[in-house]
Amino acid sequence: MDNVQCHPATYHSLYTIHYKLYIKKMNVLKKYAGVAWIALGLYVGYDRVLDSLTKIGSEKLEDRVFGWVVLLVLVPIIVGGLITFGRYALAGEYSKNE
Repeated sequence: MDNVQCHPATYHSLYTIHYKLYIKKMNVLKKYAGVAWIALGLYVGYDRVLDSLTKIGSEKLEDRVFGWVVLLVLVPIIVGGLITFGRYALAGEYSKNE
């Protein structure tokens, strides 16, 4: 079999084309992940609010305090973070500029 020699610029060109295609695929994947993060944030918010309201309605004082802490402190931080991260991913803030 003959040993075929290619010009070094051909290797660079093929690498560049492959790299650009990879970047485009990853940017699309990041946008889909942004939708997933937003959906996860909404689900976690809904689930934690329902659980916190159940804890607040409990007879035990420590359950009520824990329910209020989760509802007023943790839920806004977690849900806000997930939705913000998803919004940035959906807007393309994490995309690599060429």
